[in-house]
Amino acid sequence: MDDEPKQTIRMRVKLSWLELEYEGPASQVPERVIPLLNHMLEAGAQNVSPLDQEDDHGTAKQQGTKKGPVSLGQSTDIIASKLSAKTGADLALAASAKLLFVDGQEQFSRKEILREMRLAPAFYKGTYSNNLTSSLETLVKSDRLRLIGPDRHTISAKERERLNALANSA
Repeated sequence: MDDEPKQTIRMRVKLSWLELEYEGPASQVPERVIPLLNHMLEAGAQNVSPLDQEDDHGTAKQQGTKKGPVSLGQSTDIIASKLSAKTGADLALAASAKLLFVDGQEQFSRKEILREMRLAPAFYKGTYSNNLTSSLETLVKSDRLRLIGPDRHTISAKERERLNALANSA
């Protein structure tokens, strides 16, 4: 007879258009949940959504945007991981890359960058919000971001090339 209390775990993971909910014994997580999470991450990294797979004529569509790499991932968290983000500036760049390459936005505001940064809980720290102006200035001075108008940023051509090279090597 098993005298150990059974731990029940409840979790919900959402990655772009993919979502996984699990409630059950904690002992089953490695066997049942982890393989599904790995599959979700692979699908997210390939930037494949059921809505992107075929056009109205059943023909496969080109994945991603013409603006940049597809294999960086669909979330700021994944992009930050691929960029090995360690600072607020690194995370701001990852957020900007997500806005450009995944969402198709050519330019973005400080508020939009901060919103994306907060969607990367594995990397985001509360101090990044207070230091965002400094982080953005650092990125502009290092020619990774360009300030193209009042509170409007875009990724520099040089940085787009670097991100494409990173995506192609991954």
